[in-house]
Amino acid sequence: MKSLCDDISSMICRYWLSQQDKENKMHWVAWEKLCSRKEEGGLGFRDLHLFNLAMLAPQGWRLLTVPDSQCSHVLRARYFLDGDLLSAKESHGISYSWRSILRGIQAMKDRYGE
Repeated sequence: MKSLCDDISSMICRYWLSQQDKENKMHWVAWEKLCSRKEEGGLGFRDLHLFNLAMLAPQGWRLLTVPDSQCSHVLRARYFLDGDLLSAKESHGISYSWRSILRGIQAMKDRYGE
């Protein structure tokens, strides 16, 4: 997923900073400035990879806080049989959705501690 986010960020950067239709664009500010917060004078473009992780973390939080949901039952039966979501690990052959949720959970653990 990181490579897709990097590709999209690269396209955004090229749009704002590169040439189009054989017409050179003026580079008024650095890309880092465009990505800085609006309060700091930037345009507030987001790091798409971090934004994606931030959107995935609530999915993991919901699995933790609503363990009786249908989704939780299905994922527990398939990926974390012992019932401990926080100790679930990536393994070969897991679905893309589960891998993404695990990365969101890891981002949540990194942010708030285990």
